[in-house]
Amino acid sequence: MDGSTMTLEQQLQQASEQVRELEAEASEKKLAADTLAAEYREKGVNPFSDKDAFEAVDAAYLEADKLSEQASEIRQQSETLMQRLGRKTKGEEPRRRMLDAGEGESPAERLMSSPEYKRLLETNALKGAGGRIEIPPIEIATREQVLKAFRGHTPLLHAATADVDAMVAPDLRLFPPVGIPVRAMRVLDLITVGTTDSDLVKYVVEKTRTDAAAETERGTAYSEATYEYEPAEAPVRDIGHFTPAHRDNLADQGQVQALLEGRLQMGVELRFESQLVSGNGVGQNLTGILNTDGIGHVNRDGTNDERLLEVIHRSITAVRLAFFGEPDAIGIHPSSYEQVVFEKDSNTGQYLLGPASQATSRTIWGFPAVVSSVFPEDTALTGAYRAGAVAWIRAGVSVRASDSHEDFFTRRMVALLAEMRAAAAAWQPLAFCEADLS
Repeated sequence: MDGSTMTLEQQLQQASEQVRELEAEASEKKLAADTLAAEYREKGVNPFSDKDAFEAVDAAYLEADKLSEQASEIRQQSETLMQRLGRKTKGEEPRRRMLDAGEGESPAERLMSSPEYKRLLETNALKGAGGRIEIPPIEIATREQVLKAFRGHTPLLHAATADVDAMVAPDLRLFPPVGIPVRAMRVLDLITVGTTDSDLVKYVVEKTRTDAAAETERGTAYSEATYEYEPAEAPVRDIGHFTPAHRDNLADQGQVQALLEGRLQMGVELRFESQLVSGNGVGQNLTGILNTDGIGHVNRDGTNDERLLEVIHRSITAVRLAFFGEPDAIGIHPSSYEQVVFEKDSNTGQYLLGPASQATSRTIWGFPAVVSSVFPEDTALTGAYRAGAVAWIRAGVSVRASDSHEDFFTRRMVALLAEMRAAAAAWQPLAFCEADLS
């Protein structure tokens, strides 16, 4: 029975069987690669630093990952078939909004329900009736809500919509509703997120591990293992910005919500994400993953015209050998990802990642590709993000407002400020490897 006469159910069943077979074969190949790496170590050869050993182990892992990639492609085709059958694929449930009606007020509602804001409305200060405008810090997204959003992989900015009947029609001249496109947050979906009640997070990093377990004759002393630890610190930083707004903007819930959620709050979180990846640790900057001592590095072999897919795979192998674990994602800049997508087979001229007509998810060698401008161009950051990096939330996103900034009082303007307090660290550098794609 060929594909043209098979029912969708039969095609789905066939695809599922192919996936199982490919994944089983991939597991066998990966086990063989793990065994090869272990054999090199038993011979006193470090497969991570020895060039010939690394190439041999990388080639062995490559066989396994090619099979995993084939299984991934068929699985994606299966999901398409399931959608045609009207079934929900795994993970297709609607993403929960963190601030739905049953979970609390929206950021705008938090601000507008505060006593200080209500006082301004009662005195008509926002309508130009005089009086100073001062709103002390009000937490529009609590630390627990920030934590829940990051851990649950749900956008913090999806808040409850304001009640249309209670809204004043916005003045489009005061606040244009069409915004400039900004990148989506993705890295925060990958790492471990926790909380802290301190302004300086202290933790311990294992710097030396020398296992000495061995078969030993009775009456003979066992060898001594060596484990050395080094204290490390991650300072909590204040991350924030402000925007000028007219008093009329603060009197309109729709405009306040757009300012807080679509601009100020999102800007704070995007900056935090950028610092997680590439903060240089100078001054008030966080130390990002790419600037953490100890992460791996692989360079593209220009003499042999190495493909981008090949150097990225070497970074996967580097993480496997150094971290003794599997990566969970590959971070890459959109321009670099485009170059990867455009790579072709030199013999057939076909795109290596599949034809343009093929609906595929963003994967490279079977690993999720996080395509974001937060990563530098010509760089791919392969890592076990969940195990290797952590963020600590000290305080959720808070907002304050004042007309005391410069000449805002006489101009009837208000400075609306949003900020959060957080720390971050790549506390397991060996979980990451930077691939130079240039």
